Amino acid sequence: MQRLVNSLSSAFDISHLFVGRKLAIFFDYDGVLTPIVRRPAEAILSSKMRNTLKELVKIFFTAVISGRDLQNIRDLVQLDELYYAGNHGFEMAGPNSFHFTHQGVEAKLLHFDGLRHEFEKSIQNIQGAWVETKRFGISVHFREVAQADVRHVKDAVKKVARGYLCLRLMSGKKIWEFLPDIEWDKGRAISHLVNTLNLDMKKVMPIFFGDDMTDEAGFCEVAKVGGIGVIVGRPERKTFARYYLEDQGQVREFLEQIIK
Repeated sequence: MQRLVNSLSSAFDISHLFVGRKLAIFFDYDGVLTPIVRRPAEAILSSKMRNTLKELVKIFFTAVISGRDLQNIRDLVQLDELYYAGNHGFEMAGPNSFHFTHQGVEAKLLHFDGLRHEFEKSIQNIQGAWVETKRFGISVHFREVAQADVRHVKDAVKKVARGYLCLRLMSGKKIWEFLPDIEWDKGRAISHLVNTLNLDMKKVMPIFFGDDMTDEAGFCEVAKVGGIGVIVGRPERKTFARYYLEDQGQVREFLEQIIK
């Protein structure tokens, strides 16, 4: 972990890192391609960003790695040329009928119905808290919860979690997520795509754009093979990212520079 450098001001330096190599570019969605918004359904990709991605994928391997459901993220981006990983990579899809579902994940879903019911019951009196059910996970959102009540959400989540040790609890920006307790994350999803699609790391340099704690595994993974992590925003925490961009406007500006 090191001091971050702005990617735009260092675009010339970055370009020297991949001389003789093509780029493989991986994005988180929320907070990277779109701003963080009140509700997930409101995170709509702008036409400018979509057009930039459309030009990008003509030149470089491009994938979106999201905590959202696979179909949801594909519907939001609306570009069949890209590769997609949903639910932190438990399910993936892409061009040429590419599809992947992690083995063993289905067996973990038997616990989700009971978990959803317990969560809904435990937070029903906390205004602004709500439960989102995904194919391979359950999320408790508290972005709209008054600051004085945030502790009550966390207490309720942790109390329910004690009864489901077979699942894994992750925290993000104003969200708690329960996922199958399998050693899998966005970093492993990136590694799977690289290996399955035979991307030669001697010829390709990966860049991963993320913004949240769940993206740290992605930053760490690309660093292992000589790639770089770019975090959107300036986090107070330590990060494995090497560079930062202020917001989605700078993300698009940076992408347009490397497209040229």
